[in-house]
Amino acid sequence: VESLFGLEMPAFRSQIETQFYWRWVGLLSDGRRNRIADNLRAAQIASIIGRYTQDIAVDMTPLARFRHFVQNLLFRDVDLMQNMSLPEKVRYMIQELGPTFVKFGQIVSSRSTELPPEWREQLDKLQSNVPPFSYEKAREILIKELKDTPENLFGSFEDEPFAAASIAQVHRATLHDGTPVAVKIQRPNIDVAVKADLNVINELTRSVQKKQEWARTMDLYGLVDEFGKSILFELDYRNEASNVNLLERNMANIEAIHVPTVYEDMTTSKVLVMEFMPGVKINDIESIEAAGWDCQKLAGDF
Repeated sequence: VESLFGLEMPAFRSQIETQFYWRWVGLLSDGRRNRIADNLRAAQIASIIGRYTQDIAVDMTPLARFRHFVQNLLFRDVDLMQNMSLPEKVRYMIQELGPTFVKFGQIVSSRSTELPPEWREQLDKLQSNVPPFSYEKAREILIKELKDTPENLFGSFEDEPFAAASIAQVHRATLHDGTPVAVKIQRPNIDVAVKADLNVINELTRSVQKKQEWARTMDLYGLVDEFGKSILFELDYRNEASNVNLLERNMANIEAIHVPTVYEDMTTSKVLVMEFMPGVKINDIESIEAAGWDCQKLAGDF
């Protein structure tokens, strides 16, 4: 019935930030929390993949037109995905699955030269086309982490995020002396969900490696485990601050390089405040040349 009438159609929604019980799960003791969180995420992952797979599969059959007709009747105020391509639907599915899977998609997109153009285009959007969370939640996190309100901490603070990514979003602000800064705020409840994701994925890859020779040959479990450790390292912004400071010391003798200043007294595991520096992506050749830089010289110098 669901397949025929499209009652469980895909419709992008955040499974972590909008569901209140993740905060409760995060308050439980470690052992108990792991079991509950793992089961919650396993159920969510199966549900999301099931909905999108069902939608994609039915759209490839003669039932598609009837399904679309019923959906248009039932969900008039919902942004349907009927006219989206397969790569676009897969990209939305990855986004809905959450930050751990977005990270996987980002890794694939950075090594996607062999993929068809449409798939590359959609996976590239995972790098910067992630929906932000609300200012109210960002403000709540700032108050909890820095023990004061944005109004008191900063000279000005922009409610709308400047950029949003899979694990955090960035707001522009100024210090009381007028210095422009970027305030990176971790997504709410993301640490509990990411740890649960990694537990689910690790169990799956461990099972596959026991049964499949190709998985043992490439040490699939080891690769996924290493990926998980790098994500957990990213979740603590004090590690990022330490790396920025190390980079600054290493680059101190190169005049053409400036590393943004990190304000460590305003940095915690979930908030990072650093000097704001305007710029362009390294692969945006047109913008680099428009700024007056010689790409060949840059490549040779650095």
